[in-house]
Amino acid sequence: MADAGVKTSNEVAAAAITGAGQTIVRAVQGGSNVKLTDDQIRTWAQIFVSLLDLSNASAGQIKMPASQNASDDPNTWDDYEEGTATLVIAFGGAAVGVTYSAQTLNYTKDGNRVLFDGVLGLTSNGSSTGNATIGGLPFTIGASTYVPIQGRLVNLDTAGGRYAIWGTLSSGGTTITLLEAGDNVAAANLTEADVADTAEFLFQGHYRV
Repeated sequence: MADAGVKTSNEVAAAAITGAGQTIVRAVQGGSNVKLTDDQIRTWAQIFVSLLDLSNASAGQIKMPASQNASDDPNTWDDYEEGTATLVIAFGGAAVGVTYSAQTLNYTKDGNRVLFDGVLGLTSNGSSTGNATIGGLPFTIGASTYVPIQGRLVNLDTAGGRYAIWGTLSSGGTTITLLEAGDNVAAANLTEADVADTAEFLFQGHYRV
């Protein structure tokens, strides 16, 4: 016969269900009974409830591992990360003599989607020539897409009826290829000739990994 004031393993589950309105403790001891006092049961229930309540002052956080434990299940949330990265510009794949006033990218990765905003400022565009690219995205691009380069654009020289700057993100890479576009004209690559020594880009976008 069980001692007064203690619960067997079966009674533990029953007490937890009654106290919290849901199954919190499910005891399986292979035929052996574990005795817990009523106070212990109440303490366990309070701990579990506080962990499930994200508004609790000591809670409010869900921690993901540093390395993603990827899931193929579309209903499983398997990754979250916030951070910063260092941006670089290149012309024709090189950046000889380029110097910067700002190179910051802020990002949030939520599942398979990366949200980012960045500022890239130059003090010299160097001596390299060719198509302009911005590198430094924190994760490899999974699906090709476009992002607007918007906000503050300083000391850029578009031509031929083109007045907007866009970026294309190509699958498998970590760079943004810069384009100039306009109304009823074909888009063209931005080159070193369009980017002054003191050019500045302010941009934001998102992509899939």
